[in-house]
Amino acid sequence: MTGLTGLRAVLAGLAGEPTGQSPVRLGERVVELRRLIDGLEGVWSAWVAELDGSGELDAHAGTGAWLRSTCRLAPGAARSRLVLARR
Repeated sequence: MTGLTGLRAVLAGLAGEPTGQSPVRLGERVVELRRLIDGLEGVWSAWVAELDGSGELDAHAGTGAWLRSTCRLAPGAARSRLVLARR
């Protein structure tokens, strides 16, 4: 099982969990999930930076255009995420 396949399985499991938890427990889980999302964003940014540096997307008008069309990001979101990835 690849990392992404395992991640999909975990996400499916989380989506199916009951939400009838105490507000304190639910708040703890919200914070924990946000931290995990931030970690995933970091991995995503590193992969975007590597893809951007490969030069393979120049034929498609660059990485920003590719992110907009392939990842369905708004122009501003694609631009800001690419700037972040390049840092």
